Amino acid sequence: MGRNYLLADLEGRGHYVGTIQSVYHMSAGWYGEGDDFFFVDGEAEPRLRGTGTEDYFCDAWGFRQQDGPFYGTPLWEGYNTGDRSTAYRFHVADPVTFTKSLRVEIEHKGSQTFPDGKVDGFIERDDLMSSGRPCGIRPSRTSAGPRCRRAGPPAVPEADAAGG
Repeated sequence: MGRNYLLADLEGRGHYVGTIQSVYHMSAGWYGEGDDFFFVDGEAEPRLRGTGTEDYFCDAWGFRQQDGPFYGTPLWEGYNTGDRSTAYRFHVADPVTFTKSLRVEIEHKGSQTFPDGKVDGFIERDDLMSSGRPCGIRPSRTSAGPRCRRAGPPAVPEADAAGG
């Protein structure tokens, strides 16, 4: 909590292919007011700045179950605690290219209904989020593709995971 959700952190040259994001609602309300930010080639300010999660995934006024070749929300259960959603967007018609690096973030904000019935319209939400994305593609045969930088804690070595 207290920082944007990291969708991608890439080094190298390529183009951002897309995002698949799943959310598990930990509390009632709407999680999709967070803006998206694309920091291209180490820029301090985002080159691309969105206007809301549902806008990034090419929907409006919330989500509805839909699917298409480049964007969709194949899973949408609603706004209640325990509901789930999955949305995707593929940047085929609108590629985001980079030569050195790319960092993609999205705010985790929206409305929340509290147990006493009070509703707050724009706060950081406590939902569980996960995302997947292709790392990018090689722009030519002579250059290396981008390397993904791991966003979370380091992986546990197999020997440690097995108790050894």
